Amino acid sequence: MVLQGIGDNMRNLRVSNIIMFSILILSGFAQATDIHDIDDQDEIFPVIIDGLPPLMCDGELCPLKNRLHESIPSDVVPPVEKNGWWFSYGPDRDSNGMDDRLQRIISSEYESESPTSIIGKDGRYTVAIVVDYAWHPSSQEINSLYEVLTNHDWVGIEGGAWFQVLESIDSITVDKVPVSALLDIWKLSGVVVVEQQNVMVPFLDVSVPSMHVSSGPTSSPSAHGQNPSIRGDDVVIAILDTGVDNEHRSLNDFDDQDDEPDSDPFSYDDHKFVCGYDATAVAGGNPNECDDPDDGAGHGTHVAGTALGTGSSSRQHVGVAPGAYLVDVKVLTDAGGTNSQTSINGLQWTINNRDTDWDNGNQSGIDIASMSLGSLSSPNSDDTGDNGSSAEARLVNNASENGIVMVCAMGNDGRQRVPSPASADECISVAAIDDKSSIDRTDDTIADYSNWGPRDDDLDDDEMDELKPDVSAPGTDISAPQHASGSNPILESNADNDYTEMSGTSMATPHVSGLIALMLQDSPNLDPEEIKDLLQQNSEIKGSPYDSDIHPSWNEKYGYGMVDAALLFDLGSSGGGGDPGDPTDPDPDPEDPVNPGDWFMFQSPPSYSFLTSGLSTAIRGNLTDNAPEGVDSVSFNLYYMTCDGGCKKDVEGGYGIVNINDNDEFFITVNIPEDLHLRPDIRISSYHHELTLEAVVYDSGNNSSISQGKNRNFELGWYDLALETPTGISSVSGDVEVTGFRSGYGEHELQYRVGNSEWKTPLQFVNIGEQEQDEEWTWYWNTLEEENGNRITPDGQYSFAVRIVGENDYVTKEIRRDIVVDNDPPAAELEMEQSLSFTINGLLRDQSYVNSDIGVIGIMRNIGDKVAEDVPLELRVDGALKYELTVARIEPGSSVEVVMYWAPTDSGTPTVEMLIDPANSLSNEDNVYGNTVSSTYTILDRPNGVDINLIDGIVQTSPDIPRSGEQFQLKVPVENIGSETATSVLFTVEFETEIGWLEYGNFTESIISGGTVTNVPISLISNESSILHIRVKATPSL
Repeated sequence: MVLQGIGDNMRNLRVSNIIMFSILILSGFAQATDIHDIDDQDEIFPVIIDGLPPLMCDGELCPLKNRLHESIPSDVVPPVEKNGWWFSYGPDRDSNGMDDRLQRIISSEYESESPTSIIGKDGRYTVAIVVDYAWHPSSQEINSLYEVLTNHDWVGIEGGAWFQVLESIDSITVDKVPVSALLDIWKLSGVVVVEQQNVMVPFLDVSVPSMHVSSGPTSSPSAHGQNPSIRGDDVVIAILDTGVDNEHRSLNDFDDQDDEPDSDPFSYDDHKFVCGYDATAVAGGNPNECDDPDDGAGHGTHVAGTALGTGSSSRQHVGVAPGAYLVDVKVLTDAGGTNSQTSINGLQWTINNRDTDWDNGNQSGIDIASMSLGSLSSPNSDDTGDNGSSAEARLVNNASENGIVMVCAMGNDGRQRVPSPASADECISVAAIDDKSSIDRTDDTIADYSNWGPRDDDLDDDEMDELKPDVSAPGTDISAPQHASGSNPILESNADNDYTEMSGTSMATPHVSGLIALMLQDSPNLDPEEIKDLLQQNSEIKGSPYDSDIHPSWNEKYGYGMVDAALLFDLGSSGGGGDPGDPTDPDPDPEDPVNPGDWFMFQSPPSYSFLTSGLSTAIRGNLTDNAPEGVDSVSFNLYYMTCDGGCKKDVEGGYGIVNINDNDEFFITVNIPEDLHLRPDIRISSYHHELTLEAVVYDSGNNSSISQGKNRNFELGWYDLALETPTGISSVSGDVEVTGFRSGYGEHELQYRVGNSEWKTPLQFVNIGEQEQDEEWTWYWNTLEEENGNRITPDGQYSFAVRIVGENDYVTKEIRRDIVVDNDPPAAELEMEQSLSFTINGLLRDQSYVNSDIGVIGIMRNIGDKVAEDVPLELRVDGALKYELTVARIEPGSSVEVVMYWAPTDSGTPTVEMLIDPANSLSNEDNVYGNTVSSTYTILDRPNGVDINLIDGIVQTSPDIPRSGEQFQLKVPVENIGSETATSVLFTVEFETEIGWLEYGNFTESIISGGTVTNVPISLISNESSILHIRVKATPSL
């Protein structure tokens, strides 16, 4: 049994003369599995998760709490959240209701990371937590929590601690909580989860034109160019960030006249600022007066300028929505990292003020909340973010349900990780694009720092929830307003008219927030879900589909694509979804003319255009001047004919009622079933499948007595694909005939890729106005094709995939075949994995001492199609040969671990290199590419004298699972780091009890030579069947 220590993790060499670990002692008659056999026990215990310290109660595993709460007690306040949400809480892998990160802190794996922590009376750094309840906490729960905290010497609100009862979720946020209090809080009635508060951090002039919002130096279509009045007018954006220096000339007013910076935000006749709240200063409440928080970090001012800045009178660095109003919600301190309690507080304030009539402006409420922040990665390296279950993510969902469009940054770890609150189901999560400092979108790529998805599963069986990010937007080298401190670091002053560059998903997020403001100005009745759908359907698709079985176009890095106002506002780009633009053509469709008495007209798409199976399509229309007063709604129904005599059948999902907005426009979204064209009862007329949309406008206040109807006809189109050859796992070479069948309409293309390469287009098809079905296609794939003198597809096994990309960005499901490309004669191909590992006595070490026996480990693979035999390898240090060996045999497709040894005699940081066949004796069998791997490694001088180190991580027991009442032996590895021999080393063994550590006995090891490791045997007996905590101390003689 190899025991993982619960003390300090000693990956790096350092001196330690104490070690702690735990041993499971079974009763003399028990089997090893009995501890998990719950059928005959009164208590149910959690599953032990490898690498996660268990939650311990009085020295034993804590039994699971009953958290079902199928019925709510009559004497409590009913919950505002859905019952049972806590079973999908992300950082709770053992499902016991205690945040895994808190369990690591309780077990002393690491200390609290709370920025507000202090040393508690228990001698530990305090933590910041969210206490989640099965019902809404009221005075009973508050008093019980206060009592527990007080019993553990909590400093209280008077000592500067935070304590807030949330209104929109069933939770209390509190900080400066002693670690010793966590178990007692967890045991409280009604508590279903104890969360560790996330540490929230900010996610650090061509960008707006590149989104086709404003015009640049090219003729690209733009929203501002089509309609200069589309500026986000009358839309209110809340910036939840480090505060905003709204006196900056780009942020203080709209007309940029007489806009000398003034600390009074209401001194301007046309001020942009309507209200603010400093959520970092007070826990809870909804103050009657507005704050005007300052920005000491510069992040929030930059973000605000990107979303809604006017660019001052020079009109340089104009934000996306210069006509929008500003609400400044400071949720991050000037120092940066902040407990999530302040973000939670700011979110609650935002929700509370969603409909507030602002005293200092003509506007009311909050339409959009922009959050360029997120949770910091946890110390344990397996942190993949949040699954949408954190307190702040649940509040974001609540805000969206209350009509606020929530926009969140994906984070800058540059890896697969979706932080909170970007993880929230309802948040529009934004990745960052590097636009290469130009408005040319063709060279835009995902920024290397931008996080990607998908999100961790929330176990709700809805795979679409996990598709994060939603969209991507420019985030690299963005120029926007600079805060006052950045303008003048010496003197306190107002921000004036300076600008600075920043990069990050923080900068991408306000681009999307501003774009949404334009959408809301144009179509004020859009709700958050419709906004999200329109963005997803009308962004420029980038990258390959992550999994076309889940969604045909979503990419793990770009999301549904790069935001594009040209698609959203129908500016000549080929979009496939919603279309919130102003109607400008009085008679857009000659097939469907507007009659003099018509009350309304359809704008798009045109008559007899195609609606695609499996896609949603937005149909736009507007009232004419003939419509009477009071007409406010449109009912619609999409149907097809089943016979020549007028037999109609409704299309499921193709009917409903929509409102007519203030611009006399309406938008109908119809969802075409994926299998509609396969229905046996759909009538085919002249090889066409016809659909008809029947729409009626009416006055809902007069029981539809004032109404008029109108129809528009469409064609039903679809895309399908079959692959005939190559088939199965087949070996291919030279020119490969690829054949199959396709169905489609309009302009579409066949694409293929090999492995994870980019999609390529070998065939294009054009059949305007006609639906083709089961058409045969053929092309030849040259497997010998080269690029820059290298074979594009070297010999090997690949996944070969094909798909059809059609109009309106429709992408069919991929068809995959496993193939083996075999153009070359059989040969071995060897390569080294590009990293080396270093071990001492079997333990990985980041550094070692001189005269240590170091094992250098490399992995050699044979990626060829022939056995490699008698493969020579060498280990070199700074070019000097240190070790060599021969691997007798390595099969094709297999790998071997190679271990070579080295005993350094000098300190320093040498380059260690492992080489395959350095003399090139296998030149006929192996390409030299990839045959070398190197790393630098630190060697330290040994300290003088005796320096004893107990090695954590490989303490062994014999037998593997000791039994109570029987003797067992520990083997404790002890290293003498020093240069001199240690004699008569005293080992003291202690057991942990309820009253503290008690000494079990002393043992002596006579000699431990300098620079060596000795396994010291220690014999013990335990009379209890439990998890035994043992501490061993080593004391060398003087």
